[in-house]
Amino acid sequence: ELHGKYLPDEVVAIIGDARAQHSKNISAMGVSPNGSLIATAGGGEVHLSDPKTLKSTKVIPYKGHIYSLAFSPDSKKLIGTNGSQILRWDLASSKKDWIEDTAKISVTGVMVGTDGKIISSSHESKPIVRDSNGKPLFALEASIVYDNLIAFSPDKTRLAYLGKDNKLRV
Repeated sequence: ELHGKYLPDEVVAIIGDARAQHSKNISAMGVSPNGSLIATAGGGEVHLSDPKTLKSTKVIPYKGHIYSLAFSPDSKKLIGTNGSQILRWDLASSKKDWIEDTAKISVTGVMVGTDGKIISSSHESKPIVRDSNGKPLFALEASIVYDNLIAFSPDKTRLAYLGKDNKLRV
């Protein structure tokens, strides 16, 4: 809504609009697969917002810093990482329903495929593919350079990433 009028479907945000502001610096963001929610993290809070109105619909408190956020394929769960743990929140209850301790490596990225598999990434080790409950299944072939150098294809059936050896893998 802008000055009493709803925004056209093509508009996803207005830069500088106070409605979309988070209470603290945003450290992570995710958009639900069904397009119904935007999640932002920062300052000990995860905000869930309606993308049409940009209004916060729910605030989930947490301790620490969130580096990455991703939604489950059904948009009912939110997965994040705080560096030493992978966290999953049930959005209906706002409660964490599992926590995977990754203290041996610093996990700073998390992604979710259409099958619910979770990919956790770190610049310190190889990305790990996990089942929807967080159980590690296997590691990818090479360590990645930065978390933003790993991405799913638009249909989320393939994964591409750049290894520390500067080779692109699909």
